[in-house]
Amino acid sequence: MAAAGSLAGLLLLEAFCRVAPFQGVRLESFRVEEAASPFLGVISRPKRRGFYRASDLLGYEHEENAAGFTNRHGMTGREHPLAKAPGTFRVLLMGDSIAEPHWAGDSLEDELGRSPECRKVHERFEVWNAGVGSYDVRRYGLYLRQRAARYSPDLIVLFIAMNDFGLDTNTYYKKRDGFIGYHFPLESLRRRGFIPSARLLRRSALYRCVLLRADTWLAARDPGREADAGATGRRYMREILAAARALPAPIVFVVFPYLTPEAARDERQRAEYAAITSVLGAEGTRRLDLSPLFADLRRQDFPLRYKPEDVVHPSPAAYRRISREIGAFLVREKML
Repeated sequence: MAAAGSLAGLLLLEAFCRVAPFQGVRLESFRVEEAASPFLGVISRPKRRGFYRASDLLGYEHEENAAGFTNRHGMTGREHPLAKAPGTFRVLLMGDSIAEPHWAGDSLEDELGRSPECRKVHERFEVWNAGVGSYDVRRYGLYLRQRAARYSPDLIVLFIAMNDFGLDTNTYYKKRDGFIGYHFPLESLRRRGFIPSARLLRRSALYRCVLLRADTWLAARDPGREADAGATGRRYMREILAAARALPAPIVFVVFPYLTPEAARDERQRAEYAAITSVLGAEGTRRLDLSPLFADLRRQDFPLRYKPEDVVHPSPAAYRRISREIGAFLVREKML
């Protein structure tokens, strides 16, 4: 009777949470349709097979073997055997949607493989592309601590986008009826080592309600809570650097500024760039800022943008130029 009563109580609470207007408790905090997001539309073919799935650790991740998109490791781009062949230099590429397209990793692998300066150091190069759309610095740290070691990287190349210090990105993954999302920061709980169940987050309004309230309560009590993007970036940048040292693998950060000229950027865009470059400089990271390259390509009327209206994602042709710049930087910094 006690068990039945407890179960009945939980079901009543679940029903109440589903109808009560608690902010963030309902499953869908937003829905992205392919028509409203051309970039996602292109990379999500074929439509009948989703390429995102829920993940307890990361909120969401790629499915393996999504036809035409991911390989058996759940990564985009070329597939390589997990066991590293002798003479192979392996690069783990990370980032959000600027790293996710297969041409981001493939063009870098091609550039390293054909560069005489790079081939003087190593016979063969592999780029494993772990980029996932809308990831941020928190997820990069989690991935490096929990997943990266299995791939035995010799070098980590992390593409930094301008919104990577913002942790308010919704989780989204694809189901048969489109892109489904739910809010997934739970920052204070995660800082204490709690990993929520992605299954329960999707299915239980009560679970979401309890976790969101607990996270809010902990955040209010936390004297070290950091609200601004710069402070958040510093904390997670230190976690990323510590995880890279533990692998151990050197890491280089490639900064992707907005594709618009600096004079045309708004206040928010300038603030994001300032926060990222300031934190990377303060932490003593090895970094390549693509601002000079982008400015040069704009002067040449180079087809820099993936879409004319897209100020974030470079074109496949631009990635070839970016890869050349990265290869030269790695040689110059003796990181190969």
